[in-house]
Amino acid sequence: MNQITVIIPNYNGIKFLKGCLEALDAQENSPGHRVLVVDNGSGDGSLELLEEQFPQIPVIALPRNTGFCHAVNVGIEASDTPYIILLNNDTKVYPGFVRALYDAIEARPRAFSVSARMLMWDRPDLLDGAGDRYCVLGWAYARGKGKAAAAYSRPTEIFSACGGAAIYRKSVFEDTGLFDEAHFAYLEDLDTAHGSTAIGITMSHPRRLSTMAARLRVRGITNGRPARQPLTVYM
Repeated sequence: MNQITVIIPNYNGIKFLKGCLEALDAQENSPGHRVLVVDNGSGDGSLELLEEQFPQIPVIALPRNTGFCHAVNVGIEASDTPYIILLNNDTKVYPGFVRALYDAIEARPRAFSVSARMLMWDRPDLLDGAGDRYCVLGWAYARGKGKAAAAYSRPTEIFSACGGAAIYRKSVFEDTGLFDEAHFAYLEDLDTAHGSTAIGITMSHPRRLSTMAARLRVRGITNGRPARQPLTVYM
């Protein structure tokens, strides 16, 4: 029986989908996972690619771009597994990605989510992020962004997992609710972290992902909006 549903929101991401899905198909020692693509009204041939090259992967085709939050909420509601992995379409994961996330959250019964280390595509020695934080002004920022990935290999509690590559305990959504669709594309993960913190559930960033992290192309292609750049804050 599958333990995990990997939900991939897609909007005009045809140039990245094949590599993303092939990497998931090559997972080693997976506890049992299924992949679900939620398409946000793509017009670039994404649906045709999925039908022709990945007919075994279920697809929920939405009629228009409803945003990241609505897309993943639809996927979560359609899932029947105890765990959910949210994964951006513009990523390529290492062979132990699913197993590492599963083992990490299984070892932490009070953890709502575990975040992967996300590495820059062209500079995998540098982090795109290892979980999310926010500053006293309320600005969100990625932990460790642009810094040496090797310096972020130890497990630690974080404020929020990044929804671009993280595993979630599905049962907790019954208490926190799903992602707030008013956010459309950004900050939904931090908002959900606030909800889980209020009921005493933590988020973690596990050491075991030090060599099994997702590599991320930072192009903001998943939801059809430009990548957030102006408000990046380093602490």
